[in-house]
Formats: sequence, structure tokens, C-alpha cells
Amino acid sequence: MKTSWYLIWIFILTLMISTARQEVMYIKGSEGQSVDLSCTPEQTGGAPVSLYLTHRCVRPEREVLFMAKDRSPGTVRVNRKYKDRLKVTGGLNSDLLNVTIARLQRTDTGLYICEFVYTAYPSGRTVSGSLEFFLFVEGTESVCQCSSYPPLIYAISAAAGLLLLVLIWLCAAECAKLRKRHKTQAPIPIYEEMNSGCRGAGSAQNNHPVPTHLEETESPVYANPQARQAQENHYASPRKITLKP
Repeated sequence: MKTSWYLIWIFILTLMISTARQEVMYIKGSEGQSVDLSCTPEQTGGAPVSLYLTHRCVRPEREVLFMAKDRSPGTVRVNRKYKDRLKVTGGLNSDLLNVTIARLQRTDTGLYICEFVYTAYPSGRTVSGSLEFFLFVEGTESVCQCSSYPPLIYAISAAAGLLLLVLIWLCAAECAKLRKRHKTQAPIPIYEEMNSGCRGAGSAQNNHPVPTHLEETESPVYANPQARQAQENHYASPRKITLKP
């Protein structure tokens, strides 16, 4: 299932990168089956002199078939990977030329393009056929690596990495702001509250009256020890009273 979605995305990308004037036909097959590719030349007012069938979902681009108009020996070339698996029906003089790929393999998945050459000279004009074919071989574990697919993956990965770095930078900046704001707000320590309470209690005690024993020590009686002693021994040593007859 994952492989199917992978190849569907490749097909979508192929549609995006293919030229707008070409129509892409989707062909689905299984390993061991056969598919037909109909190469129809554009109506340009002349007959083509040769045909190129290329496979553009590999790196480098693979030439599947080359065929000249007369089909003389040496004018037909078949890629060794498709040897004994290609069959050509029709000719360049006809309106329709079919190329059959037999015994499909997993590496056959990709985009196939028919290109017609309209002159035998080196500067001849090459025109693509009216159709391009995207072949999907089902039941494969390994898929083709399109030349345009890895750059897209790299671009998406780079964009995701850049976005992640930006998010990390924003989070770090916000945390730094919160720490700085927390340091500027200095809270009142508990010991300052305790000191203020102690100072209040001390001022309240200073307003109380002086104890009585302190006043007694400052009186004249306690200042003169002899007078204090005489007063204390008044009853202990009574005066002698003389009685007259």
C-alpha cells in the first residue's frame, strides 16, 4: 500500500513537470504482463524518418528503442534491458505505431515518451508524440528514482528543518524574556518583615512606665545608706526611757 502511494505521488509529480501541451496516459500493469504504447506522430505535413522511445524515470535517461524509417540492419536499436521483450507493430509511414513491452519487470515503472525525427540531417527537428505514457508496474518492492523526485524531497526537508530552527529560536527568545522579567521583580524578603515587627514591639515597650524598684533606688532614702539603716533598726533598738519618781 505504501509503495502504491509512493508511485501515485511520482505520477503526480510527473504530470507537473511534463510539458503542458502533452497529454499523459496512465497505464497500470503487473509483473509478467504486457502493455501496448501507441506512438502517434503529430500532423506536421510530413512523414517522420526515425523514432526514439525513451524512459525518463531513471538516471540517466534511458533509450528504450530507436528505429529508422527503412528498418535496415543497424537502424533498429533496442536497449539490452528490453531485449526480446519489445514488439513493434506498424511503421513510421502509418498513422499509428504500437510498441508492446512484454514480461513487465519492476524496473519498467516510469514515464515513456515517443519522439519523432522529421529529417535525416543532424539539425533535424524532433517532435514528441501526441501522448506520453506513465507505466506503473504493480506488486513491486523497488521503484524507480525519478530525476526530479530527489530534489523535491531535499527542498521539502530543508524547508522543514528551517521551520524547526525558527521555532526553536522563537522559544529560546521567549524563555530569555521571561527569565529577565523574573529577575527584575525583586520580592520582599521574609527577614525584612520580621525586623519591622521587632522594631514595632521595641517601640511599644519603651512607652511603658518605669518599674517601681527603679524609682526606689533613685529616692533620697536609698541614696543615703545610713539613713536607711537607721530607719530599718528603729524597732530593733528602742530608746531607753528614764522614769522620774
